[in-house]
Amino acid sequence: MSDDTRYHKLEPGAEAHDGEPPEAPRWYTLDALRQQPDRSSLLRFLFETVLVLAVIGLGLKIALDSGKGYQGPNNPRKDFGFVDKLFMNESKYANEAAFADPEQLHKTLAEWLPLSSKGRGFVRIPEDQRARLDSPPYLLNPLHRPRAEETYMVSGLHQLHCLSTIMDSYAQLRQGKDQAELGYHIAHCFDYLRQGIICAGDSTLEGNNSMKYPGVEIPWGTSHRCADWGAILEWADERTIWPFPPGLDIL
Repeated sequence: MSDDTRYHKLEPGAEAHDGEPPEAPRWYTLDALRQQPDRSSLLRFLFETVLVLAVIGLGLKIALDSGKGYQGPNNPRKDFGFVDKLFMNESKYANEAAFADPEQLHKTLAEWLPLSSKGRGFVRIPEDQRARLDSPPYLLNPLHRPRAEETYMVSGLHQLHCLSTIMDSYAQLRQGKDQAELGYHIAHCFDYLRQGIICAGDSTLEGNNSMKYPGVEIPWGTSHRCADWGAILEWADERTIWPFPPGLDIL
């Protein structure tokens, strides 16, 4: 047999030399498809699949625990989202004139009312959504209706109430009015705000923005990542028990 015949590639159906049947190339048969997968390759595939799933799961956990999707035991099962807010002085919410003039104080505190919900933070939570909460509802009747109602209060709106109460009391003192009877309430509000500030833990790094915003006092002009207050108010309004009537200056 000559060399050129010995190494000639045989195609399917071609005649073999010396009367031998041709052997079909491997890629033309079903043997390769029927061949059992290699055990080590299968184990490697399973290992890589588990590893990918573990990485995805870890990434989701980190994203949830990073703050945006975190839910504590007493948080609504809703992600309100975040917005970037530039902190600037807004004198309509606090100004020196309000501390000296009762009429100006009334106008200033009226600006705070739209910052709260229609029910001033009191919300109705159905019984089937209370199982995970660690406390029962209040039984209150703030507007002196025929009967009291079960209610919870949104903490951020409670904090807003406390801050406006402190400002009102301080202005009353500046105007010469006795505030001794509010001492216990004011002490409660100071401590409640202390804990609320620590809980929120705003770690924004504030700098000197006087060049960017000439005439603006430090530390105004710094952008903060804030909870979407509008989304919180919308959620609270949908669950309001007692819509407070217009003109009722209670925050």
